[in-house]
Amino acid sequence: MKVKIKMLNKEDQDKLKSKIEKGLKDIGLPDNQEVINRLYEYLVLLYAENQKYNLIGHAKLEEIISKHFYDSMAPLRNIDLTEHKNGLDLGTGAGFPGVVWKLIYPEISFYFLDSRKKRINFLKMVKNQLKIDKFYPLKERAERLGQQKDWREQFSFVSARAVASMDVLIEYVLPFVEIGGYAYLFKGPDYKKEISNIDEIVRFLGGGEIHIINIQVPDLDRERYLIKIKKIKDTPENYPRRVGKPKKDPLKKEDISI
Repeated sequence: MKVKIKMLNKEDQDKLKSKIEKGLKDIGLPDNQEVINRLYEYLVLLYAENQKYNLIGHAKLEEIISKHFYDSMAPLRNIDLTEHKNGLDLGTGAGFPGVVWKLIYPEISFYFLDSRKKRINFLKMVKNQLKIDKFYPLKERAERLGQQKDWREQFSFVSARAVASMDVLIEYVLPFVEIGGYAYLFKGPDYKKEISNIDEIVRFLGGGEIHIINIQVPDLDRERYLIKIKKIKDTPENYPRRVGKPKKDPLKKEDISI
């Protein structure tokens, strides 16, 4: 059933679409009218559903573009998603960055993982109302899904934004990444504390060198970084650990042997 959204006048619609277009152009992304219109449709649907279900906290339409759309778009200046066949957006929430990336690059198969039913129901609504192909929302815990053969090491990339601290996040993410694939992790300036002494844990879980990319986000005056990790070997079969264990007891150097 189509959700009824209070109509915006033509002037307001054009302003919002222009703001979306500005971000795409500033970052150097495809800015054809179809991409702009699809992002606009997602924006308006998210705004309407957020009033009912508090998917992203209180935010005006313009703020959603600046804080969420631009922030999701910005790393695409530094990575080429067209090199990937499929991706998993882990802890996707209302779809950041995954839905934004999918609407810009519709040919890539995207999976959206979250443990909250209201978020996955919203993404199913996005899929149905925008009629998006190769778009797969899934309600499950990363720890549980990461132990299943059909999901383990199946993705060309895994993205995660505002999910957990690095020592927890890499145990969630790396089991899903195929060898030769990448983890793309969004972080603020606190990453510097989180990443200290973590190299050995990344290697233990199958990752290679950690690359830190300083991300410039249009209209956002704060530090943003993308942590890029290539998967170079299999993740040990006992990881991720059972539900809740990575967060309660993050891996430490003394817990592992390489």
